[in-house]
Order: sequence, then structure tokens, then C-alpha cells
Amino acid sequence: PQPPPPIHPVKAGDGLGGDEARLYEYVARRFLACCSRDALGHETTVKLDLAGEVFSASGLMILEYNYLEVYTYDKWTGRKIPAYYEGEQLEPTALHLREGRTSAPDPLTEPDLISLMDE
Repeated sequence: PQPPPPIHPVKAGDGLGGDEARLYEYVARRFLACCSRDALGHETTVKLDLAGEVFSASGLMILEYNYLEVYTYDKWTGRKIPAYYEGEQLEPTALHLREGRTSAPDPLTEPDLISLMDE
């Protein structure tokens, strides 16, 4: 047996306001998203060799948004990075060197230590 079709609008939502308008928009967007193609993306790691120094960045490459453009209530979470392809050459547009320091974590309290030991 086929699944039932999604709830769908049967006429324009003109004249609606407040919660009714928001519900109509939600139903209409959901219906259009069901008719849309799936979004396409990859979790990836990009490695860059610059003058013998290797840099890397990991994130989500979204290749095609498709239904995500219509159904704004669904978001792909994670750090988004531009689409790169294996072997692609790129020219950096800017290089920044930031000076900073690391610091030791705060000492553990006795309750913190006991809770870590219980895990």
C-alpha cells in the first residue's frame, strides 16, 4: 500500500492572518518540499598546503539546496564550507596571522572530580 499524500493546500490563503496564516504557510511549504528534490551535500575535509604548511578545514559542502530553499523550517546544521573538488587549485585571497595564548583550564572542584569519576 502507498503512504497517504501529505496534507496540502486546496485554495489560496488570501485573507488569513495570525496563527492561521502561519499554519497555511507551513502546510504549503511542507507540501512543496515533498514535491521537491532532496538536498545534496557532503561532509568533507579540505587540506591546503601553503609554502610547506598544511592547513585543514572540515565542514558541510551543500551542492544543491533543492527542498531546503522551499522548506525554511529545516536546516542542515554544521559548519558550511564552499564546494571544493579533489585536486582543485586555489589562490588564497588573504592571509592573516593572529597572535594569541592558550590558558590552563580552571582547577576541578571536589564535586566536579567526583562527577567525572562516576561517568
